[in-house]
Amino acid sequence: MLRLVQVTIAAGAEINPGFTGDYVRVHGAAVAIRFRTEEGDDFTLVQGQEANLSPFKKLLLSHAEATAQTFTIYVGSDGSVASSAEVSGVVEVTNFPVVQDVEVTNFPVDYTVYGASYASEASTTGNNAVAIVAPGANVNGMIIHEASFLYNDGTYGTGSMLAKATAPATVFDGDVILAPEKRFNDGAGTYVSSKLNRPIYIAPGKGLYIISTTGMSRFIRRVLYTLL
Repeated sequence: MLRLVQVTIAAGAEINPGFTGDYVRVHGAAVAIRFRTEEGDDFTLVQGQEANLSPFKKLLLSHAEATAQTFTIYVGSDGSVASSAEVSGVVEVTNFPVVQDVEVTNFPVDYTVYGASYASEASTTGNNAVAIVAPGANVNGMIIHEASFLYNDGTYGTGSMLAKATAPATVFDGDVILAPEKRFNDGAGTYVSSKLNRPIYIAPGKGLYIISTTGMSRFIRRVLYTLL
């Protein structure tokens, strides 16, 4: 399993965000970030560098800057790693004795760190895209952590969630992030749903939209995302 997470660390702080795994890679960072594990690993990485580790249940993060810093980090387990084509440097991790331990607050292990959210159940009209994130807001790329939709299929229409640099004109006009997956009937009507299976990266300059082929009186959608 590979997750891309974002953390903000105050000056002089060392945090334990609750990550577990055996691999880290710094995806976005303006400065170096220090990692420590309960196994005694103590090392520093900069953007683009990665490290394969012994399985850890406690990962402490800090930096040496005088102001708060935000980092985006890949955390992997069970041998999952980020694409090697994207990695600009590999660091050999050496075990050092831990000289000083720091009191930290333990957070839940399995949770999502996100920057913004969107939710709506407003109606749609046929082939008129609704922007969730405008292309102009996506300057440095965007991570979609969670996304889903649900709508009534009484009109036999199709809905989708798309990424594109301009507003899409149809349900397949762009990068299809979500398309109809499940159809079910609760006795009162037929519904269609879809859910994102894993986080996805959207390139800079592309917006995120929902669109339907026909008017939907109630198109429920939600997204958790981070603008990088």
